[in-house]
Amino acid sequence: MRKKYVDFAREIALFYMFFQHGVLTVLKQSENAGVIFFLNEIVPFCSALFLFLAGYSIVLSLKKNGVSSYNLHNFTHLIKRGVVLCAASSVLFFIENGFQTPDIFLTSGILNTIGIFIIISSVFLFIPYRRIFFTIFTISATIVYVYFDLKETYFVPFNYGYEPIFPTILFGFVGITFGLFADRIEEKSKLEKAFYFCAALVGVVIHLAFSFKYGFLKVFFTEFGRYTVERIFSEKYLFSSLFYGGREYSDFQALIWNFRTNSFFAALGSTFFLIGSLYFMEPFFKKYLPKKIFIPGKYAFINYFYHLAILAILTQTSGFNSLGKYQFLTLLVSLFIGSYIISYIAEFITKPKKTI
Repeated sequence: MRKKYVDFAREIALFYMFFQHGVLTVLKQSENAGVIFFLNEIVPFCSALFLFLAGYSIVLSLKKNGVSSYNLHNFTHLIKRGVVLCAASSVLFFIENGFQTPDIFLTSGILNTIGIFIIISSVFLFIPYRRIFFTIFTISATIVYVYFDLKETYFVPFNYGYEPIFPTILFGFVGITFGLFADRIEEKSKLEKAFYFCAALVGVVIHLAFSFKYGFLKVFFTEFGRYTVERIFSEKYLFSSLFYGGREYSDFQALIWNFRTNSFFAALGSTFFLIGSLYFMEPFFKKYLPKKIFIPGKYAFINYFYHLAILAILTQTSGFNSLGKYQFLTLLVSLFIGSYIISYIAEFITKPKKTI
């Protein structure tokens, strides 16, 4: 049975990415003010939540009818899924930015990061002592990331690419580690509740600490918790240049942000708090809310691809940052409605046919 609180968390991450990517690509920068500015500044928690859920959901998907299933079929399924996500991300990157290397292959977008994460995880999910391995691996990789961040050492494209793999991929490994431990205690009700309560409590403590230092949620703001990645791309390799050759090409700048150590841990805290809190809302979701409300979360990756495709087309037809505030809000509402329509279509197509 699907966990509604997980689908709801996916919806939060998904719809927030609709907003953030819209602000980044189609909203006029002069309109990025007030509430829109604040919501866009705290967006790092959204990336953390999305990757965490990707890892957490792998463990849930491997558990059928209360029995964890780690076999060759699931291994190949995960590999295929990872490859598809990487390919889809590269296609979207090509439509928006062209054939810019090495970013198109290694750092084309968050779907690419998730795809790489799934491929790596699939190899180690089927070994003995997987909980111990993922715990040690995740902690070690985090220490390495923190060291390089504090030293301000950057490697193109891994922590200095169009969509830097590090540290975003670490949220996925935290999610899969969290899921493996949660899976072990799931049938032990009191211990399970204590586990999720502690996760939420850890999140609260982390945010209280950062709030005292920076102010409420300001650890996510650009001046405190991020650094800017500057990528220089050539117009020669844009999608449109395939059809309009014979002219002079110039370079253009792509500015992206990446996590500092403080916002990385703050994003983990936000994720722990949200997952821990939503876990206790599962009975309410099941009793009072219809499952159709959660359907975009069920088809999160389809909806993610859908909204990026729409935004990529808009940037090619209308240009970057061309919409006013009310045009942007209208687009945002349309994307939300469209995600439900896309999800219902996907549900209809994938629903098992009844046999007579």
